[in-house]
Amino acid sequence: MKIILILIITGHYSYVNSQNNTEILIIPSKSVGNYILGEKLKHSYNEQELEIKTQEGIIKEIIVKSSKYRTKDGFGVGTKFKKIKSRMGDTQKELKMSKDNVSIGKVVYGLFYKGIWFIDTNKDNVVDGIWLVE
Repeated sequence: MKIILILIITGHYSYVNSQNNTEILIIPSKSVGNYILGEKLKHSYNEQELEIKTQEGIIKEIIVKSSKYRTKDGFGVGTKFKKIKSRMGDTQKELKMSKDNVSIGKVVYGLFYKGIWFIDTNKDNVVDGIWLVE
């Protein structure tokens, strides 16, 4: 009986600990793991997983391309829009880049919340990328 209880507690601790791993945590308007918006880029990164845009060495945007990075609610690449909307509410699904009513960029589809954009490149209502902006 004692052995089973120890295994259950150990398994639960491992799950909780993996959910709070700051190296893979997405914090809207702030950071992805050790990469913090508005701060100097200090670490190299895997370009298959992340795309980091800098200006004079300062991180301005972070694009997440890997499903290993997650928000505290568990949202990441591969999450269905329905799950995000049920927790965060519905929002704009199309972003057009324009200036003075003239289109200057392509249309981006996704769910757009303050500080975090869940992008859907193929319109299947599943997150293909996550874009963090200040």
